[in-house]
Amino acid sequence: MGEVQFCVRWRYHRLMKRVALLLFLMLFGGAAYYYVFDGSLPSESNYDLNIAEIRSLADAPAEQLPTAIRTEILARPAVPKFALRAGAGFGEAVMLRTAFQIVTPDGHYVLEAGMDQLLAEEHGQSEGFDQAVWERIQQLMSGAKGVMVTHEHPDHMGGIVRHSEAGALADKLLLTSEQYQ
Repeated sequence: MGEVQFCVRWRYHRLMKRVALLLFLMLFGGAAYYYVFDGSLPSESNYDLNIAEIRSLADAPAEQLPTAIRTEILARPAVPKFALRAGAGFGEAVMLRTAFQIVTPDGHYVLEAGMDQLLAEEHGQSEGFDQAVWERIQQLMSGAKGVMVTHEHPDHMGGIVRHSEAGALADKLLLTSEQYQ
């Protein structure tokens, strides 16, 4: 009788392992399809874009409009294509790590603070890192009227945290109400 029970238990455990493996493969396959292969976009967005307000800002007096927008390319790491666009597959793409200087008649603003080389290495984003650009971004933030970030990822705001005068930058931060919360 003990041998029969052992055989039944063994078959049951083998069946449960196969069921668990099948469930894992189904979950993994579904996630891979959703995040990598499915390039569909939502049919509508909950982001309200007020084009009339944007146009009114573009019609602002000349002294309020930017006179130049300069781009600094801090790094050029290779990333999987699906990290940039859903459905793009597993190929490789270059994702520029940038910062922008927006020059106005009464000073300049910095959009995106980048990240230093140590932080870039920690996040696997140091390929093509340019130390001279990092130093320029730091100088630009020191002299800026304001510093803005589009979102709170290390490659966008790490330069604020790693700035030699991070406390002084606090008064220059121009954040949205969502970023303050």
